[in-house]
Amino acid sequence: MASEDTSLAEQQVFSFPPSPEYFFSNFIQYEESEFAYQSAKDLCKPNSICNTLFISGDQGLGKTHLLRAIGNQIQQDSPSKKVIYSKCSDLISKLEAKKYNSDNIINQILNADIFLLDDLDDLKNNLNFQKTLYHIFNTLKEKEKKITFAGNTSPSKLKDTADYLASRFSWGITAPIGPMNDEAGCKLIQKIALDFGLEISDPVVKFIIVRIPRDFTSLKNAVALINNESYLQKRKVTIPLTKTALKID
Repeated sequence: MASEDTSLAEQQVFSFPPSPEYFFSNFIQYEESEFAYQSAKDLCKPNSICNTLFISGDQGLGKTHLLRAIGNQIQQDSPSKKVIYSKCSDLISKLEAKKYNSDNIINQILNADIFLLDDLDDLKNNLNFQKTLYHIFNTLKEKEKKITFAGNTSPSKLKDTADYLASRFSWGITAPIGPMNDEAGCKLIQKIALDFGLEISDPVVKFIIVRIPRDFTSLKNAVALINNESYLQKRKVTIPLTKTALKID
């Protein structure tokens, strides 16, 4: 009974349910994200030129969105394909946890059609995991499977990462995502507001974008505060209401 529970738990580690919030169609494109966006879309094609992609950029610019969009697109086009997505820290924890069989988890990855690993910066200083990931990369590469990584820095700038592994990350396409411009930031605010069912006028959007850091988490938190303040006051969103919500003088 215990082995059956463990087997079930291991299956759930790498489940990839459809995530409607992560598709290419709702990714906010702008000049500094265009190459990463197109590279991610190209990777989904059966005859893609390159099967290895490394997306780099600061937090909150859309790396996770693109990784999940790749998985969603491939599963939509080819439901029989096995997609595995994991954050680096989660995978390390699973491999080190006693309730999981690390060999079984690794074998699941090696049998995947596409492996998506997020937050790659978390592998620093973990030499055991770096050796495991090196083995996984080489095996999937030999099988001509698709691999996509995402991290805050480019492969050559990853801290405390073995040279033999960092060089593998550079084998494919490296696609950086740069900072958002005003237009992209405003589009993202409107998209987040739409997700909340909140109507925000252009003047309010422009007021927000020059006062809040231009990353997804900061902008989402700002819109959430505005949405809550609008609900409490039972008023439409205005600049004075926005100032109150964000505690801006």
